[in-house]
Amino acid sequence: KSEQEFHKSNFVNGDVGKPLLLTAMLYSTSEKYLPEYGLGTAYYDHSGKKGFSSDCIDMRLVLFEGDIMHGVEASHLPEKGALRISYVFKLLLNPKQSSQNIKESLKKLLLTDILEG
Repeated sequence: KSEQEFHKSNFVNGDVGKPLLLTAMLYSTSEKYLPEYGLGTAYYDHSGKKGFSSDCIDMRLVLFEGDIMHGVEASHLPEKGALRISYVFKLLLNPKQSSQNIKESLKKLLLTDILEG
């Protein structure tokens, strides 16, 4: 049998009835670090074109789909002691039913929370 027949885990991230893989990234910086020093995160579409970015701000939590291409932006650090660290957590949300859309459920939950604040 082919590898794909043994590993039937190929799926569209967050598709109906499928798991949603997320990345949670928390920035942590030293007191000397300023946002203009760069080292934020750039996010790319499937063709490799930069879609958007997030600035590195101390204690900022960024949540994004786990299969999005991303990378660290350029550094503009002028001095020693201005440190930037990111803690990265991989999250997996599994649907309870085969008809459940975890991605849409999460969007609804987050938007409701933001709008009703």
